[in-house]
Amino acid sequence: MNLTVNEQLFPTKVRCKLTQYIPNKPDKFRIKFWLASDTNNTRPSSIPIGDFVVLQLIKRWEYFTTNNFFTSASLATKLSEKRTTLFGVTEENCPTWPKDKIKRFSKLLYKSNNFTLIIYKSKPSKKVTILNSKNKSVKINNDRKQPEIVAYYNKSKFGGDVTDQMARKYSVKSKSYRWVVQVSLNILDLASINA
Repeated sequence: MNLTVNEQLFPTKVRCKLTQYIPNKPDKFRIKFWLASDTNNTRPSSIPIGDFVVLQLIKRWEYFTTNNFFTSASLATKLSEKRTTLFGVTEENCPTWPKDKIKRFSKLLYKSNNFTLIIYKSKPSKKVTILNSKNKSVKINNDRKQPEIVAYYNKSKFGGDVTDQMARKYSVKSKSYRWVVQVSLNILDLASINA
């Protein structure tokens, strides 16, 4: 079984301590929800999310796909001790990763005992940095010299992305300035997607 860990930023205009201001988004004020989605389905799983919860869930899951908030070398090491695979995008400006310059459509590969770090540059100004604790070798699958693990990551993040899209498109949200109502309606949206 595969699990994608993701965050949902629920747009709202309510005033409460849960609201976060994110200036570079169309809806500036949002409430953050943590979601766990099965990568084979589009619906969220009913599993609570947090750093300590990830380690409790590994008894049931073989592969974790995470975004840059959750992915770290320490989590990959802990999960590899439990025989669970971690795939995740990391921040390209992370201070612990190497700062080598690479050309477009090329890749860099760094190996450790517990994980492999793949840096792939597909656009002139953007590098994709993926941490992988399963495959020690990297296969190339097309003329753009894209590593196979990049395609696998994009495929496995599908569940969380579709959940966000469906929650926004098929929402029961109504105009209310009470945060309890807004959060309850978002939970109802997620439950209807899960049904």
